[in-house]
Amino acid sequence: MVAAKTSADLLRRVRRKMLLSDNDPRASDTDILEEADEWLSSTIAHLIITARNERWVTQAIDVPLQTGVNLYPVPPRALAAGVAEVLLLDSQSDGELERNMVEIPAHERYVYLRRRGSFRAPFAYCWEGDNIVILPTPMGAGVGNGLFSIRVRFPAHPGRLVPIASCGKITSIAAGNIVIDTALPLSNGDLIDVVPSEPHGFIKRFDVPVDSVAGGGTTFTVEDDSRIAVGDYVSLAGQTCVVPVPEAVFAVLVVEVALGLLATIGHTERIAELSAEHAAKRLAVKGLLEPRNRGQNKKIINRYSSARGGRHQRWLW
Repeated sequence: MVAAKTSADLLRRVRRKMLLSDNDPRASDTDILEEADEWLSSTIAHLIITARNERWVTQAIDVPLQTGVNLYPVPPRALAAGVAEVLLLDSQSDGELERNMVEIPAHERYVYLRRRGSFRAPFAYCWEGDNIVILPTPMGAGVGNGLFSIRVRFPAHPGRLVPIASCGKITSIAAGNIVIDTALPLSNGDLIDVVPSEPHGFIKRFDVPVDSVAGGGTTFTVEDDSRIAVGDYVSLAGQTCVVPVPEAVFAVLVVEVALGLLATIGHTERIAELSAEHAAKRLAVKGLLEPRNRGQNKKIINRYSSARGGRHQRWLW
């Protein structure tokens, strides 16, 4: 199985692009990883998010509506304090129904703050700083019964890159008891992230609380071990040793990090050589990222229309 690209792969590839040895003091491990963090959270993030292919998008814990409360903070792990969509979760009938909430300009919020009569579910939102303001303000008998919640889907920050030695790989897991191959400085109540070791390894679980620690930091327990598997990496919350991008984007990141560090040390000749490579790779990657579905989009028409059949039975979908 193809493994994810780790921080060790990044360090090796960047030095090779820069034509530097592993022990060259002009590009330490810390220098390379910090430079990579800057590119990941800026130009690479822009490349990923503008492709609109749902990479890096995750979901926050649902928050039940409360009477008179209309202000909800953006999830702290959200990239650039942004969201992909805000949904109203309606559990009144059988199952759950997600309703898309419409974003409105902040200067129009006063129009929607209150609605007369019995409880009406919020249907819109606007922004106030890094907070989501849902509109109209939830009021009435329908609030507080646990049947309505706010669900936020958001592009998550990729996490700060750290050496592999700062992460542990899971060797066994049973009923919430997790064993890793490297001791981590964990204490009861600390938060961890879980990252898959497969390619494109974006964070599987955010901010998982640790219940208890043993074995000098190689064994710990969590209440919920769903979606955690042997082979996954464990790190302190907000850190990762897996570069969370597809292989093609990883190649662009390597060149960008190399260019940034070469500019720092003033290696103009190598910068000129890599600049053309960078432009070509970035252009090619954009075409690979979007659209994510390589098939032709199908048009859905009336299933019972006569246009779907006819003498030659040429079906349209």
